[in-house]
Amino acid sequence: MNQISQKENACQLKIESIKEAQIAAIVEANCCTCIDHALILLDQNKCLDKVNSFLCTANLNPRCLDIQIYYMLLKYRGRMSQAAAQRIETLCNAHYNSELPNYINLKIPFDPWNYQYCNCPTENHLFNDVSNRLAECITFPERVFSDGNTAEDYREYWEDAFRQLCQTRVMHGMREWRSTVYIHVVLDDAWMIYHLLPDGSTRNAASVFLDYLHLSLAISLRDDTWCGPHSRVYNNEGFSVFEMDQQIYASWVNELIGQDFRAPALVSDYIVPEPIAGLPLRDDSYVSIEKLGPRYYPAGEGEDAFNPNRSNIYLCQSDREDWPGDGILYNQQTPSYVLGSVQDWGTYQGAWHMHCMPWSLTISGAKGINQIISFTGSEKQSDHQGGIMTWPNHSNDQDATLFQHQGTLFSQMRGRRQEKFWEVLHDGDSECAWGGEAGWQKMIGYRAEEEILYSRIYLADELEFFEENQWIFSECQGVSIACRSIRGELIAEASNDWIPGQVLRSEIPDDVILVTVAETAEVGGFDKFRQTICESGRLSWDDKQVSF
Repeated sequence: MNQISQKENACQLKIESIKEAQIAAIVEANCCTCIDHALILLDQNKCLDKVNSFLCTANLNPRCLDIQIYYMLLKYRGRMSQAAAQRIETLCNAHYNSELPNYINLKIPFDPWNYQYCNCPTENHLFNDVSNRLAECITFPERVFSDGNTAEDYREYWEDAFRQLCQTRVMHGMREWRSTVYIHVVLDDAWMIYHLLPDGSTRNAASVFLDYLHLSLAISLRDDTWCGPHSRVYNNEGFSVFEMDQQIYASWVNELIGQDFRAPALVSDYIVPEPIAGLPLRDDSYVSIEKLGPRYYPAGEGEDAFNPNRSNIYLCQSDREDWPGDGILYNQQTPSYVLGSVQDWGTYQGAWHMHCMPWSLTISGAKGINQIISFTGSEKQSDHQGGIMTWPNHSNDQDATLFQHQGTLFSQMRGRRQEKFWEVLHDGDSECAWGGEAGWQKMIGYRAEEEILYSRIYLADELEFFEENQWIFSECQGVSIACRSIRGELIAEASNDWIPGQVLRSEIPDDVILVTVAETAEVGGFDKFRQTICESGRLSWDDKQVSF
């Protein structure tokens, strides 16, 4: 056995020991207070009376994006009471049952890039729908669907579809999964398929896909310092990316590095490969780059070209209009900070998808709360699904051009809002499964004048900062930070009390924000860093480029 194999074997034994201890603690507690406990106890065939009582009375989430664990529970249907099993089946059947929507057809070849195949134009929903439909065929093998085909017929179809999804994303990258809202969806989809299927090519695909997703997590992480996406900045309830304890990364971070596990991992023999799990624990500095997946195109609108339908209101404008470029997620990792961005190396009209961050900086040493992030739109303007920094709808749109090299980053975001009205081209299934409108629509006019959304940055309240020569400087936990707006100023914006920091707004809507960061000890101290930044001639710009 070579040295690497010995190390991986030791890592696996350690993780198995941690898992066993967690399972033993849950069994010894002799109670069931959450859906995770239910899955673990059913797997262990313990405390079944408590499990059945919980499943019959608990308030369980009915969303199709969260039902993966219910299909996993039904693998142990023989250990559940009739009432408990019936309730869990009802939750699954609320979304997936014998009545097929008219866009599902065995004669239509599956296209892993056609998001609208699932009746909702997002990558996460496509993964979720395919995975849930495969789980349905596995869980209810006797089912005959409304088109006359059986679960066995469809199982082969959905297994092939799931393998295509995994293969294309591992090869080309994903477009939108990295968000505060959806980070769990595709992971839980993969866990479910890995859990339900016997050994074979589809289960192997789920395993490889789990490797890819954990690698994608690992390259945004340094110890407990997360530099991940922030798709929802504001919403009407005060929940936001600013409240880091409300984010859901922690569960997956702890699982990645082998400290704490959720139920799908505890009942599984899958273990994150040691080289991936070890990435966040490195003590050197390095850059990680992850390619983003290609842009979306509707079926029949350009073979091998990702040319989105311009009437699709749920995609950002740059995705709709097919700007060229090679989107990547770029992270500068050091022991003291992580600076990351989603950037597009294309024309001026670069594109990042709405489920991804533009850029963020997180400093080590305070559980990820020493943070600077960027977004567009004020709190007052954040009235769509939790905030302007979410994704476009019928009235708002945004795109950006970003470039990062190690600890220096340029960002030019462009946001706008203009309420539109539409002509229904033909009736049919709603493009968005929960939407009130049915059929395809064409934008035919505007209801109001265009409103420009200004770029903003948020500085956590742990960061004490001051202004000098139009630069904003701060030093925290051994990290020196400088940022500025190139052509105008950054203006302090009044915020609600629940926002624990300061929001700064760019004076010019599409101004370039420049951020540069360094470990203080490596640049000769904070004063030296500040003096160097302010040197005359170091920064210059014209109407085409910025030089720093």
